[in-house]
Amino acid sequence: MTGTSSFEDNSSGGLGRSHILQAGEEPPDDEFAGILQQIADDLYDEAKIDSLAGQLGILHGDIQRALMTNVKFNRFTSDGTRHMLKQWRRGVSREDERIELTKALQAAKLVNLADLYLSKGLAEEQIDAEYANEDVNDQQLSNIDETSLEQDRTKGHTDIQVLQEATSSSIHPPRDGHLGDMASKTQEDLTD
Repeated sequence: MTGTSSFEDNSSGGLGRSHILQAGEEPPDDEFAGILQQIADDLYDEAKIDSLAGQLGILHGDIQRALMTNVKFNRFTSDGTRHMLKQWRRGVSREDERIELTKALQAAKLVNLADLYLSKGLAEEQIDAEYANEDVNDQQLSNIDETSLEQDRTKGHTDIQVLQEATSSSIHPPRDGHLGDMASKTQEDLTD
């Protein structure tokens, strides 16, 4: 069974063809494949196709082949561009494909296509990333608060000890009688 990916229903003895994908065909629920198709359909200017493909790192020969495939019987199609974008996708991880395509569209000055087809997904990814960062920041702040609280408790205990020692020394004069001698000496100085 070369050239196909089998998603067929075994309950029909393997004869069910409704769930078989041809080689290179995308699963029907693949949103990103639909986005690539829409972008290919919207790109009709050869210079823009060339610019986007260059930003995606597609070789010049492959770009030229796509452009030639787009022109059939003096009619312009998106077949070559669509195939070129599918080939590019095979070399990119699923996690990075949206980000890389968005950057390439922006660099190729096709911001309108990036906004139209990719801004929602990117915004959601950025929001998720921000929430993840907030969780990390909240945890760090929580750790700092706990550390500060412990330091405050320890410092507060030390401050209380220092305050108690200072207070007790001013209330209770030294027992050596030294202050008493000072008072009598001051009184002698006044009488002279």
